[in-house]
Amino acid sequence: MDDILGKSVSELPEFEFDCSCGRKHRIRIKNIYIGQNNIDIVSRLAAYYGNQKIFFIADANTYAVYGNKVEKSLKREGFNLKTFIFKTDGTLIPDENALSRLLIEIETDTRLIISVGSGTLNDLAKILSFKLHIPYYIVCTAPSTDGYASTVSQLITDGFKKTFEAVYADSIIANTTVLKDTPPPMIQAGFGEIIGKLNCLTDWILARELNGEYYCETTAKFMLQAVEQCINNVDLIYKRKEAAIHILTEALIISGIATSLVGNLRPVSGAEHHLAHYWEMDAIANGHERPLYGNAVGVGTVVISSIYEMMAGRIPSACEPAKSAEIAAILKRVGACYSPKSLGISRELFHESVIHAKEVCPHYTVLHLASSYGLLGKFADELTQKFYD
Repeated sequence: MDDILGKSVSELPEFEFDCSCGRKHRIRIKNIYIGQNNIDIVSRLAAYYGNQKIFFIADANTYAVYGNKVEKSLKREGFNLKTFIFKTDGTLIPDENALSRLLIEIETDTRLIISVGSGTLNDLAKILSFKLHIPYYIVCTAPSTDGYASTVSQLITDGFKKTFEAVYADSIIANTTVLKDTPPPMIQAGFGEIIGKLNCLTDWILARELNGEYYCETTAKFMLQAVEQCINNVDLIYKRKEAAIHILTEALIISGIATSLVGNLRPVSGAEHHLAHYWEMDAIANGHERPLYGNAVGVGTVVISSIYEMMAGRIPSACEPAKSAEIAAILKRVGACYSPKSLGISRELFHESVIHAKEVCPHYTVLHLASSYGLLGKFADELTQKFYD
């Protein structure tokens, strides 16, 4: 029971166990490969589908970074590919237009989807796979997202970021030789996603204590182990050392698995994500450049940790929130932003987000607790002064 805590990431595919929380947890990913020069693994896994049609997806950036090499390898092995590359001048947005384009391009006899990319391309392939009942592989190009192994897809619909039911990737292939050369902001984004878990795990305990919400101690420990590994290697992650990028990638994959173990986003998303959602939706609605999502999560973690400190005496003793100064110091060590102002969030948007970010998601967080005390307006004033004056 609970022996997942002793498993390495390579041992997690198709693992199942009876948990002390009373549930039986299953991981339905068939393959996870993280390592050096593993391009041949994609061909080896795809061999299961023989000469059947494969829908190969990338965008201009991910194709240039690694997708062209993967495609050439598959073609050299004689696979039957239909390739589609998103041609974008800026950032590809996972919205109705992008998904519609994939539905137009995919051929009816397709038996496998291979997506080369990170967050956006993974979310698009995942929802396409789920809707069409076609398995997909994700070939990771950046340690920037915690969605590689999750069973949900986050898409922008009608200008709002929403979470949709999706499916596990059949296989996850991450080449650390490629990942270590990821631009620093994307590595910082991945680290921001991981540091945010300190906050969301506290929000999860808060919901358990105040609302009796289901809580899985094993999943929380599983996630926390991965977070601590990344914090312990923060300086090496900053230097983009390959072994440290391997650790970060494992943590991001564990994050996705954690969501599927409990059937929701509680182990990986709390109020810090709700702030990031709010800022991202505003940027998309107004046509503004948006920060990488994980970088926003990291900053959101500093903000929400500050709110926990402001709520001292009003939170259950079981909650042990991270210190905002310590989170900011860790983010600084990895080279990431640690304040909303440096992230590019306007003063007005920040003030508004502290009051209204709780409306982004129904999951109970410290923002809801502060609101119940009528304190969000006061906190928004004080935090705006702290970060902008």
